[in-house]
Amino acid sequence: MTTNKAGRNKTCARLRSPSSSSSASWASASEVLEMTPDIDVLSQRDELQSSSLPPRPVRRRERQPPPVVGLGPAGPCATTTVSATGGIVRRMKWTQKMNENVMRAYFGATKGGTNLTAYRAQMLSLFQALEPTANVSSQRLSDQVRYIQRRKVLTDEALERLRTDLCVVQETITPVIAQQAVNTSIPAADVELEENLDNIVSSHDEQRLRGALEGAILEFKSMSPSCRPRVPRLPTHKKNLALVGALDSILSPYMESSRDLVDTHSILYCAAVAACQVANVKFPIGNRTTRDVATKPAWQHRIEKRINSARTLIAKLIAFQGGNSRPRIMRFVVQAFSGTNINSQDYRLWITERIDFFKQKVYAWANRIRRYKKRWDRFQQNRTFQSDQKRVYRCWENSTQGVADGQLPSARDMHNYWTNIWSSPVSHTEASWFGVVDRACETIPAMEAISISPVDVLAAIRPTQNWKAPGPDGLHNFWLKWFPSSHARLAAQFQNALDGGSLPTFMTTGVTHLLFKSGCTTDPKIIDP
Repeated sequence: MTTNKAGRNKTCARLRSPSSSSSASWASASEVLEMTPDIDVLSQRDELQSSSLPPRPVRRRERQPPPVVGLGPAGPCATTTVSATGGIVRRMKWTQKMNENVMRAYFGATKGGTNLTAYRAQMLSLFQALEPTANVSSQRLSDQVRYIQRRKVLTDEALERLRTDLCVVQETITPVIAQQAVNTSIPAADVELEENLDNIVSSHDEQRLRGALEGAILEFKSMSPSCRPRVPRLPTHKKNLALVGALDSILSPYMESSRDLVDTHSILYCAAVAACQVANVKFPIGNRTTRDVATKPAWQHRIEKRINSARTLIAKLIAFQGGNSRPRIMRFVVQAFSGTNINSQDYRLWITERIDFFKQKVYAWANRIRRYKKRWDRFQQNRTFQSDQKRVYRCWENSTQGVADGQLPSARDMHNYWTNIWSSPVSHTEASWFGVVDRACETIPAMEAISISPVDVLAAIRPTQNWKAPGPDGLHNFWLKWFPSSHARLAAQFQNALDGGSLPTFMTTGVTHLLFKSGCTTDPKIIDP
């Protein structure tokens, strides 16, 4: 019987082979059946024809990825490389001219390589103006700059020539920027956002904007800038941006009737007040100059809550270890041992380990909060260093010494101190090399007359921060950006001020905060502005 079973397995394996034909399979089966006379041929043939044959043992192979099922007919296997939109994937070739334009854009954005703060976006725009057909990102452009500098793709003489010849960049890029500025109705807004903003503001909102603007003009236009309330920040979402855009279209006749820069800034201030009133933004009470203390983040509240709960359990476990088994204490003990599969009779045996467990949890959570605070301090220092380096160094040299008297110097003493420094006439003795410099500058042609256009106003206000602290006029940069109808009037008034040689008082007046150093606080000499 063992021989018959082996022959049957060979027959089944031969019949299951896909390479052999049906006739060859039946012939092979007949030969095998002749060698097994103990089994009926007909029953054996019926068994071979049945579909309940055991599967052929196959050799285990390496795991293959599942086939890709598509909606179309079966075809050749797809390649692993993705073809570009043009067909063939090709590596970008940087020519000598492109490398020179890369460095021109780099030097133009960084002012000759001296200002490396947030220059990538400007460098990309300058390079796109020089090479309109090149499609690169700001990161790829920065990598190419490092490649050129490290591999010496351009010689030092060529780099120095590109650094000093920045006027070529300005002459090439200024028409492009001007055309973009003319085509841009709302700065820093996407095209899709501009198309959708018009559909958000209803006629009722426009009437409210017009009424709020008229009321603000009647109330604040003739008021001194020092007496006006501080304009709050406007949340910049689609609804508010649509309100500002609708208000800008209403401002056009008011701007045409503006007489000077003081009048224009008063109208812009009233428009900002009207926008905040319609947007239901609360105005600050009083003239507060200090910021609110930053609240704790939500995750820190959660961790502190866990720490307090763990400390409560530690205190209850210590009380239970000392022999206190009151029901109120036992409720916390059961909570502390929940999930440990320890019987209540064995609580005292494991009480020390459980207390250590919660102490380690408290230490881990407290360490997490310390790491967060260190990271937050580093973030604040880096952010402050970008805007005010002097303040950071003063914080590092922060004197923890207390103020002796705590009294501020009087306004009269401060005025007299700074008047003696800046208002006293001083006679200087000119050195001999002054004449050499004057004779050398005689051959330099005089600078051409400056003509200020609305494009210049837009280019000057675009890179500024929206909500940076305003001057005495109380107007943030955000409103100058989002009221482009005022740019033409501002350009004409700036031109008149430049030709006349005078500016309004609010544009030449600043806000000075005094900083105490050391010594007596009533002495103006030890207070630094």
